[in-house]
Amino acid sequence: MDRARTRIAAVLAAAALLAACSSPTGPADPAQSTSGAAPEPPSPTASGPTAQQRVAELLAPGPYVTRTTEYDLEPVRLLASGRPVEVVAQVVGPVDAEGPLPVVMLLHGYWPSCYEGKNATTDWPCPSGYEPIPSYRGYTYLQERLASHGYVTVSVSANAVNVQFGDVGRDGGARARSALLRHHLDLLAAGEVPALADWPGADLGRVLLLGHSRGGEGVDRAAFEQPADAAWDIAGVVLVGATAFDPPSESRAAVVGMTGDCDGDVGPGLGQLYVDRKPADPAVLRSSVLIRGANHNYFSTEWDPATSESGTGYDDIVSEGGTSDPLCEPDSPTRLTAAEQQEQLARGTTLVAAAVLTGDRAAADVLDAREPLPVPDGQKVWVTGTGSGRTTLLPGPGFATTAISPTTARQCVGRSSETPRPRLCGSETVQGISVHWPDRGSTWAANDAVEVAWTAPGGDARLALTQPWDISSAYALELRVPIDAAGSPVSLDVAITDSAGQSAVLGSWGPVEALPGGTQLPSRRWAQPLQLPLAGIEGVDLTSITSVTVTPTSPSGRVWLLDLSALPA
Repeated sequence: MDRARTRIAAVLAAAALLAACSSPTGPADPAQSTSGAAPEPPSPTASGPTAQQRVAELLAPGPYVTRTTEYDLEPVRLLASGRPVEVVAQVVGPVDAEGPLPVVMLLHGYWPSCYEGKNATTDWPCPSGYEPIPSYRGYTYLQERLASHGYVTVSVSANAVNVQFGDVGRDGGARARSALLRHHLDLLAAGEVPALADWPGADLGRVLLLGHSRGGEGVDRAAFEQPADAAWDIAGVVLVGATAFDPPSESRAAVVGMTGDCDGDVGPGLGQLYVDRKPADPAVLRSSVLIRGANHNYFSTEWDPATSESGTGYDDIVSEGGTSDPLCEPDSPTRLTAAEQQEQLARGTTLVAAAVLTGDRAAADVLDAREPLPVPDGQKVWVTGTGSGRTTLLPGPGFATTAISPTTARQCVGRSSETPRPRLCGSETVQGISVHWPDRGSTWAANDAVEVAWTAPGGDARLALTQPWDISSAYALELRVPIDAAGSPVSLDVAITDSAGQSAVLGSWGPVEALPGGTQLPSRRWAQPLQLPLAGIEGVDLTSITSVTVTPTSPSGRVWLLDLSALPA
């Protein structure tokens, strides 16, 4: 199997959650082209009703009736565990679907293990009179939605892992979770799970892993640790509010990071770092999805107090430090209910699975904004992608920056700190967390950025490329741009210059607002995609571009340029 090709398609559904929202990206202005031709991007797929109908189908429950069962097999010892770990999972699959069926495996995060009445414990096995907390059943709604579209889903219990490995070493139990997932996959591949007899075979060559909280870090490590001779293949991972105690330095599968901007437990920054890190294969797409108004716990019905069987659920935003961000209060108009938050994840993951496991092009086009999506009132999701065939240049090795007053530009160090430090990209941020930049003491590899600021229009920032760049086969030029939440909406013009000194303005972006900042959570310096089509551009040699110029047109502002990409057709 060509794993690289499979994984290139893998995260093409990350935009999944756009299903419930719109992108804040401003359109290009055709009038800005020096050629006089409107820079219309080519449509790589069928547009119009057919694609829109397909997206609508994926957002709704699928055609299959579903069936639920569980398995409880011989416990297994993992790594250096002193006690066996349960091999328990809930399986939900479609009735009357033709096989073999692609597989989605889910893993919950760190939580108490057992309960009795209103009492919970982190013992294992459970003390007398206590029952295991069924965290693995907290995603039944998600399993049912996926199964209705033809997937076999397996949600794994990890109570014993939480107890034995929660505080062991520095990885928070990620390696143990990886080992547990790989054990379940080995059993499935060997046909040793009788519960799967209800369905016409599982296609272990098409596996998507989804992990929540510490489960996210576990599924990411499972993909990294996949043996070369495994009888299964992980095409991609979806990380929902993932932790990052000790993640691998690179991704070996496509990665979709999904998180809420009201996550009071982990925060949105960690999931973004998984996407920004170096991939083993640059062609594999990494995509980040930020869900407005979603907290950490409500993705699981077992961690939601209204539906928790064990009574252990709670709203993490109001318990963090005893205070909460006004934007995330339960009665805030921007806050999602638990049901709305779970619907976002169900829709989004279904689109991810369609693109990753079946190669659905309509789902894939959601991520690159090549197809419009319905926009339910009051809900927003921001999606930013990298990879997926993009050719990406980074500050430093890819380009250097100069500026003309009143615009200033400087390359900043890709770290953050609560203490103001002029050279750091993330200085003066809330809680020292800046979405794209690890803390100064972090072991995460960091990419620098270019900070561009202006107090009046009229100047510009010039990105001088290290080598001439051939973008003739691309359909758009793209920048990832976080906007300072403290400023007003920004507007930018973007132009390119070739090796002969000829220039053309590609278009305008904006006015675009920063994501809303709050008092407790991170400052929402989340990159938004500035995408400008190249079709119809004349007067420049697209095979030999030597610089890109960004000209602010709004009265004032500050942005960061993370990277510069050529987006393939």
